[in-house]
Amino acid sequence: DLNQIIALLKEKNENREKIKDAFNILEIWEVLVEETETIHVKEAVELLLGKTPSEDEIAGFIRKALEDRIYFRLKEPNVLQVISKKEVERFILQKQKELEKLKKLNEGEEFIKALQSKSIESYPPEIKDFWISALKEFVLWENQTPSGKLACEVLKRLNMGEPYKVFSLLVEAGIFDEDENLELLRTHYPVSFSEKELKEAELIAKMEISEEEREDLTHLYTITIDAEETQDFDDALSFEEKEDKYILYIHIAEVADFLKPGLALWEGALEKACTLYLPDRIYPMLPFSLSHEKFSLKKNELKPALTFKILLDKSLNLLSFEPVLSLIKVKERLTYERVDELLSKDSLFQKLYEIFIYFKKKREEKEIYAVFLPEIQVKVRPDGKIIVKKVEMTPSRILIAEAMILTNTLTAQFLYQNQIPAIYRSQPKPLEIIEKIEDNFYLKLLQLKYLAKSELSLQPAYHSGLGLDFYTTLTSPIRRFLDLLMQYHL
Repeated sequence: DLNQIIALLKEKNENREKIKDAFNILEIWEVLVEETETIHVKEAVELLLGKTPSEDEIAGFIRKALEDRIYFRLKEPNVLQVISKKEVERFILQKQKELEKLKKLNEGEEFIKALQSKSIESYPPEIKDFWISALKEFVLWENQTPSGKLACEVLKRLNMGEPYKVFSLLVEAGIFDEDENLELLRTHYPVSFSEKELKEAELIAKMEISEEEREDLTHLYTITIDAEETQDFDDALSFEEKEDKYILYIHIAEVADFLKPGLALWEGALEKACTLYLPDRIYPMLPFSLSHEKFSLKKNELKPALTFKILLDKSLNLLSFEPVLSLIKVKERLTYERVDELLSKDSLFQKLYEIFIYFKKKREEKEIYAVFLPEIQVKVRPDGKIIVKKVEMTPSRILIAEAMILTNTLTAQFLYQNQIPAIYRSQPKPLEIIEKIEDNFYLKLLQLKYLAKSELSLQPAYHSGLGLDFYTTLTSPIRRFLDLLMQYHL
């Protein structure tokens, strides 16, 4: 009868399960591990029980060994392999890790559910910090980090395996802003200053200007030309016409006299590399108390500067170039738009434009491989409105750009001739040259693809994008660390 057979098998199975559960498999393994590598199942059970085992007892022992998988392995139908101590230790450690991971996954699942219901207050800080950090890492790098990978496993349980879902959860929980800048988080850009940096900035802000060994140039008509919203003014211009000569004064904010290697601010600036101008905010390389106040060449304020005197004859031949430590006072703060207006009626600005355009054309006589694309400026207002505008390369912007290029190239020559250590910028010729790109936007983009990367070196080399044999940058020490470093060397 089939039912009787099934009942008998069921009874047999239950009996063997009871026998299996009664075995202490660790006890027999501890005896055998020092004696042998293999043993017959019947012999092992007999050794454990101290009597000849029944078929059910042998079957129960095999079940126990196969279920446990740590101490014995079935090598042949009736032969057991005794696992070595070293391998058992490894198995046990692995099992512990698996149990710990399972526990962590369960913990994560409960935490995320609590986060969804906004009830995480009762969680210990270390658990909250761990899982919030893990969720952030998942949003940023998905499963490419250990914590992100763990979070990914938990999130898949909850059908939340897509980063955008987790981002929304973190926004709802008040951990992320709706417009959180994920690229800043990915690059680990330091968006704040340490307590030590702020203390140093406070001390520097109170330091008096050393007037010794500085040339007083406060009598000059000195101007700044920048965008309307600019607050960190790091360059200014003056101009004099004396008999048959012109004198250009390019004033650069003096930062290196206050900021030196060894300071936390110096190290912080090195890490940041530059000020970040984003559509919705600014992350300055230096604290605002320095970048927007102490060092900024603001109107009607006495400021220390590094001034570059450029002496020209009336034919615009260079007669001399001299960097000097100076004291200046900006007389007028002008915008690009205002200077564009003045260029049509003010002889001073007309003369400045004429001079800098002359040097621009001289550069362009050489082999220059530059691609000029429209500049799009995106701003986000405090009310969230997004403003997009095209920035035209107007005469005033060209004037300032050429003033800085001239200063940088003459400084590079000065550094080289005087054997002052310097970092020079250069750019090899393009890998391929596309013809007739001037009025073709597509060809400009194509040429851009073939432009060689600019290079930094301790020796000068030709810059194909500017048409110059010598080039460095030091005209923005408030905003760029490399410029600060070059100012320090000079």
